[in-house]
This record gives sequence, structure tokens and C-alpha cells, in this order.
Amino acid sequence: MKLKPQKRGSFAKALKQKACALLVIAGLILAPNGLVLSYAANSAVLNVDVNVHGIAMVTDLSASGGTASGTINLSWTEPTRNGSAAPYSYIVHASTTGEISNVSQFSTSQPLSAFSSAPIPSPGPGGGNVGVTITGLNPGVNYCFAIREEDSSIPKSIGTWLRNIAQNWNVNNCAIATTPIPIATPLNLTGQAGLDENLINWSALSSTDTGASNLIYYDLYRSTQNGTGFISIATTTTTSYIDYPLTPFSTYYYEITSVIQGGSQSSPSSPVSAVPTTILPMEPLGVVADITGSSITLTWSQTTQFGDGVSFVSTTTPSAGEIEGYEIFRSTIACDPNTVLLSSQAYAATSFTDNMGGNLYYYQVKSFNSLGISTTAATISYAGDQTYYLDDCLSGITLHADQISELNHAHNSYGGDVQIARSFLPQSSAEGVLRSASFTPMVNNKIIPDFHFSSPATISLAYILDSGGQPIPSDIPALSNYNAQDMGMYWDNGIQFNKLYGTINFLEHTVNVETPNLGTFEIRSLYRTTSSPVFDISNISSRIITPTSGGLNSVLIFTYDPGPNNVSVSGKIFDVRGDFVANMQSGPGGNQLQWNGQSSNGAVVASGVYIYQIKGGGKIFNGTVVVAR
Repeated sequence: MKLKPQKRGSFAKALKQKACALLVIAGLILAPNGLVLSYAANSAVLNVDVNVHGIAMVTDLSASGGTASGTINLSWTEPTRNGSAAPYSYIVHASTTGEISNVSQFSTSQPLSAFSSAPIPSPGPGGGNVGVTITGLNPGVNYCFAIREEDSSIPKSIGTWLRNIAQNWNVNNCAIATTPIPIATPLNLTGQAGLDENLINWSALSSTDTGASNLIYYDLYRSTQNGTGFISIATTTTTSYIDYPLTPFSTYYYEITSVIQGGSQSSPSSPVSAVPTTILPMEPLGVVADITGSSITLTWSQTTQFGDGVSFVSTTTPSAGEIEGYEIFRSTIACDPNTVLLSSQAYAATSFTDNMGGNLYYYQVKSFNSLGISTTAATISYAGDQTYYLDDCLSGITLHADQISELNHAHNSYGGDVQIARSFLPQSSAEGVLRSASFTPMVNNKIIPDFHFSSPATISLAYILDSGGQPIPSDIPALSNYNAQDMGMYWDNGIQFNKLYGTINFLEHTVNVETPNLGTFEIRSLYRTTSSPVFDISNISSRIITPTSGGLNSVLIFTYDPGPNNVSVSGKIFDVRGDFVANMQSGPGGNQLQWNGQSSNGAVVASGVYIYQIKGGGKIFNGTVVVAR
């Protein structure tokens, strides 16, 4: 329409009745609030296009390529409004065939939903910055966008749309959807089989690899079929992953990809495979027997390791390949290979009660997993003693209540239940050695140094006889001149083998010794007297003791052979003047005497030379020891 020229104030007054107006008057531009934005002095004719619906126009819509493939980022400033009715919404249109420059072209273009399902936020109160990423577009295609705001009044108030280069309105409303960037695939993918798990490793992208600077994470895929069926199992920024839990002895295949900002992903690597394994679980530790009347209650700690000492990945919810539960066996023979399964217990169980009914039963508590039953367990007698047998069912270590308690984590300072690992050792080539075995104290798969019980346990080693009934070395089946009555037990103290002598059980063909120590023991040919005890100066633990040190040399220990008649032996300590100082005490082993460097009143003696005197079987043995403080 055409209007006669008027004063600026008259135009402003005329527009007070319009909620929103855009006046383009041959160089005179009025904003929706009626203010003059620009003016051309030579204008004589006014062309007016008035929008009366109360919502201003978006003037700064900007489009740019996104970070991910097929995306474009849009941004604009929320338009202001006056006299309109909530709620409000945006109408967004798009075109791939040309510009959308005005309302007419807006009405003939397609809604955004024809190209993308990306959500558009609701309008704010006006003046705020808006940003949204349009996804699902065709990479490399140019898209032009237009946006209008509408309210809920009847009839609706709708902002107009205009792209005007001269006024710099919406001039950046077109952009090309991002084209995928080729991303480097991680190299050197490997799979290493473990116990109930696979360890997967790969190389990190180098700084020169495409996409490395925008890397978000690596995506690891797994399948049980080679070349198909891969599913994502982990996203990580590291270059290794432990896949757990798995089914032992099943083949698993793996692929790895790189994922960069925006979600673009590399092609998968060549697949690798790995086959997890498993082994038997460790025997239950911390086993204790409580006997009340005819009932025996066995308690134990939950097993958390495999038989080789490797810890389970999960100790709270272990897999079937680690441990499933426990089985309690019973027999009437101490070391019976045909024990009867008495009960199966779940992994959470830690106790079992049986009524012995007056029978002399022996029990074993074993753990089991999907592979089978655990390594050899201790045998618990009807009296509560425990014997850790070796494979021959004769050799082993027998513990009584005091030693059993010291193995339990609740009564020791080792940070866990103590396991006694035991095995026969390869035959020594040294002359006179008939059999060797080790009893090693361990906690959490680590050897406990300087371990000893507070009271003696019983170590038994069986010897082998040839066809003529003569003892022979276990691994050298040849005739020998060894006599059963001339054998004794030796113990390795870490420096040398010491004679412990011990007693010989000719019926079971064993040599037995009472000792608080664990470690390596050997049966050796040893002259044994037939009548009286044997005192040997080489069996003194140390000729110099330091009573206050608390170490290996803090106590004098004298080991003797009591002879076949088990002669009683006693000992005394005197000073160099011949004055009585103290009696030697029995222990720590079965045929040993000891002195702790104290007088009979309990005081530590002064430094100097002291005389020991040992009597037994009509014999007297004297010698000296030095006390150094």
C-alpha cells in the first residue's frame, strides 16, 4: 500500500496499535518496537509490509557443519514477542534445492522432519541464544534452513521470515552436512587366554593417525563366531581390557574400533581369538573342627584362589569357572581315596555339622568349580586333629589344636589363612639321602619367612623298601646297604641341614619327628645307637646367643637322639665359676632342650661364657656357649 510522507512521530503513533510491525519504506526501516533503524532522506514513497501477530522475526539464523558425519549446527537469538499467548513453538523448514528467502518460499519448503528427527527446543522468553545440532542428514549435501516462532492464540501469531543480504538478516542460513572423516583403526590387537578370562591388548593411535586428536574412546567387540555376531562389550580410553567372566575352553573372537568426537567410528580391526582356561580351586583354608558330644562342626573360610594361588577376579560373586561351592567328604580311614560325599554346599556356606554317632570318622572339606574338585585338602580326625597328607598317604604333617588355631586368620598376624603347600622333592644325589619333602607356609600366594608354630607339630616321611626289605632312595630304585634302624630326620634351617633324629615306625615305614618348624625335611642314613642317647655337638643351634634380639640366635637349642628306648634327657646351665644358673627346658621340638639366656629367676644373664651339662642314659655331655648382649 502507499502512504503519504508523515513525520516520524506520526508513524510511531500509528504503530502503537500493532503488536509487531516491520516497515520497509524506501530506505526507512522500522523495528518491531517502532524505532527507526535506518532512513534514506530522498525517499518519497513508502512501501509498508506489516506483520500484526505480535512475534518478532529471527534475524540471525546461522548454520555450520557439525563434528559428526551428516550433521549441521544451527544457532539463533530468541525473538521477542508482545501480546501473544503461550505456549510457543518453533516452525523449522529446510531445503536442498535452493534458498528460503521469504514467507512465500517458507510455505513451499519442507518441514525439518522430512530430513531429520532431531528435536527442536521450545522458545525462551526472548533474547537468549539457542543452539541445536541437526542429525541424520546426507553428508556432503547443502541444506538451507528457515525458522519462525508461533504462539497458541486464535488466530495464531506467527513471526515472519526474511533473508535480507543488505540488512545482514539470516544470511548464513545454509551449510553442507559434514562428510565422514576416515578414522584410523587400532593396530596390533592381541588376545591372551587366562583363568576364566581373556586379556585383550592393542596399540594406541599415534599422533599422526587420522582422528587421533579427536579420539574419545576405543570400542571393543566380541563374538563366539568368527566373522559375525560381534557386539560391543566395552568402551575404554586405555589399550587393554580383561574380559571376564567367560566359559572356560570356549573360543572368543574380538575386534576393536576407534570412536572420535561426534560419534564417527573407524572400521573394525581384523579379529583375533583367545580360549580362556581354568584350573581347580584351592582347598578351603582356615578349617576348624568343633566337637560337642557326638557332633562335629566344621567351619572354613571362603576360597578365593585357584590351586596355584592366583586370586579369583571376583571374590564376592565368583564365576562357575572359579568356584561353585564346597563338598564335605567322610570316611572311616584317615587317608581314604574312596571317601563318601556327605554334603554339597553353596559358595556362601562356611560351616557344616555332622552327627558322628560314636563312630571314628575322618572328614575333608573341598571346593569345586566347573572343572572339578579342589586340590588335596586336610584330613580332619574325629578328635579334631588335622593331617596334611602327601600323595603316598603316609607322609605329611599332623597338627593339633594349637597349631590349627595359628593357621586361621583370626588368630595370626599374617593377614590371612595360612596354607601349607606340600610336595615331595626330586631325589638328592647326596650319599645317604633316602627321601625329601617340603612343607611351605604361605599366605595370599606368598611364602611366610621364618614361620614356626608355638608348639611342635608332627612331621612324617615314609621311606621305600626294595624287594629285600631294605630302605632305598625314593627315586633311585637300586639295592642299598641302608638299614631301617639307621635312619633319621634332617631339617633345612636355611643355612644347613640339622639332625632332628626322630622316631622310626617300622610298621608304616615312616620316620617321625616333633618340630615347630616347617620347610624342607629329609630322611637320611644316620647311625642310631641301640641302647643309650646320642649327644652330638653339631646339633647345637648356635655357640653364641643374643637373648634380647628375638631372632634366630636368641635361644640355645640342643637336639639329641633319645635312642630306641626313648631315654629321658635333662640339661643345666652353669657359669664359669660352676654356680648354677638355670635348668634347660624341653622343646621346641620333641627331642630337644633349650635355654633362653635367662637365669632361674627370669632375668637375662650378663654377657660371658656359660657351661651347659646334658645328662641321659648314664651319659654326661658338657660344652660352652657365649652370651652376647
